[in-house]
Parts: sequence; C-alpha cells; structure tokens
Amino acid sequence: MMAGPESAGAPLWLQQPGEQDITAHVDFTSVRAAAEAEGLRTLGFLDQTYFLLGILQVGREPVQLEGSRPPLHLKTLLMPGGLGSTHKVLILGKDVGTPALLGCSYRQRIT
Repeated sequence: MMAGPESAGAPLWLQQPGEQDITAHVDFTSVRAAAEAEGLRTLGFLDQTYFLLGILQVGREPVQLEGSRPPLHLKTLLMPGGLGSTHKVLILGKDVGTPALLGCSYRQRIT
C-alpha cells in the first residue's frame, strides 16, 4: 500500500497504518524510575484490558457501541490473556494531584 497525501508529513513508522507492526518492548521499570527521578508521579499502571474497560464504562452505564456487540477488533484488544494482557498502560503526571482517571476507573490491575 502506498502512503497517501495525508501521511506525507507523518513519521516513517506511521505512513502505512495497519500495514506494519509498530509495537515495542518497553522496560516499564526503567521508564517509571527515570520519570519519577524527574519529578513525575505514577498515576496508573495497568493492563490495556482494564484501561479500555474503564474508558468504555462511564459511571454505571457502559458506553454504547454501534450494534449490540463490540466489534471483533475491539474484543481482540480487550481479551485477558491476549493483547489485553500483554499491552500495558503507564500514566504519569506532574503537579496534577491525584485525579480520578476514567481509564483507571474499572479497576487497576495487571495480569
């Protein structure tokens, strides 16, 4: 697939979205330590599953997706034991107090 004009100014790794793997292995322990050494605070560290569920759930009423069932690609991102567990979310902040973060509202959990 050729890059379209809309991606002309995008970094090389974003010029063919969906056509190449852009995942990376991240040493979260080192990232966290370096961030905290610079005055940032860890606000959340959780599996992608629980982060996305927290975003999709507003209060007690879950966000309604198109149709009655989540699309298959969303299930792939949410399934514990799959991408939902292997992909992590690290949220850092500086001078923000302890905000209630929607992405951390489901539960803060690592599997």
